[in-house]
Amino acid sequence: MFRLISLFAILGIALFALQGCAQPTPTPVPTPTAPATSKPTDAPKPAAPTVSAPATSKPTDAPKPAAPTTASELKYDPKASATLYTFQVVPAESEVGYGVRELFFGQPAPQITRGSTKAIEGQFVAGVKDGKLVLQSSAFKVDLRTLKSDQGVRDQAIRSRWLESDKYPFAEFTLTNIDGLPPELKEGVETKFKASGTMKIREITKPATFDATATLNGNKLTGTATTSLLMKDFGFEPPDIAGRFTVSDGVTLTVKGLANLIAAK
Repeated sequence: MFRLISLFAILGIALFALQGCAQPTPTPVPTPTAPATSKPTDAPKPAAPTVSAPATSKPTDAPKPAAPTTASELKYDPKASATLYTFQVVPAESEVGYGVRELFFGQPAPQITRGSTKAIEGQFVAGVKDGKLVLQSSAFKVDLRTLKSDQGVRDQAIRSRWLESDKYPFAEFTLTNIDGLPPELKEGVETKFKASGTMKIREITKPATFDATATLNGNKLTGTATTSLLMKDFGFEPPDIAGRFTVSDGVTLTVKGLANLIAAK
């Protein structure tokens, strides 16, 4: 999923310069003009060759890897420890929704009723080590008091009689395992995987597994996740109002979200 930038240090090259020496020219012996003889002038000694000292340059210290500019540049280095990346949910671009089968008296078939909220927050910290995706932490929280459908009366009944969201305002999901997601995501390509963890509603915690997709675009990770839950697993029976209005015990949860890369270390 992630690629780590690798840089190599550039070593300096030592240069050597050698300066040659000039050979001396001997002075000719003068012709005698008198019986007296003169000694020839001694030839000058050759100058000692000059050799420049080898230039020494210290190797340049290897620069530290630059901070990633996009998540798609993060590459796994099998020789390094896991580099962890933190993604944070963007509530304005995310949504949690539910779907239930309702049957009203006199109707021939049930209908699907839906509600949703954007009151979701959370983040996850993940990385890659030994070729596998590793999760350091992850937690997501949804404010159940803000769920809305197409009928306010229904919403009020769900808050007060079934979810009791004034008393238990939040649903919390903790991600513990991802199956099928490769350590590197291809830019702009949707990848399918399963995300497993625990769901906590009304102070009751149960395992939950989502069928999920994820698409990486620069520093942004978009995705969807869907799972099914039973109301009785979380301490309340499906709504039934005098047989005139019934709900099947099965809730489909759908999450559509956007998370931004906010840190890497």
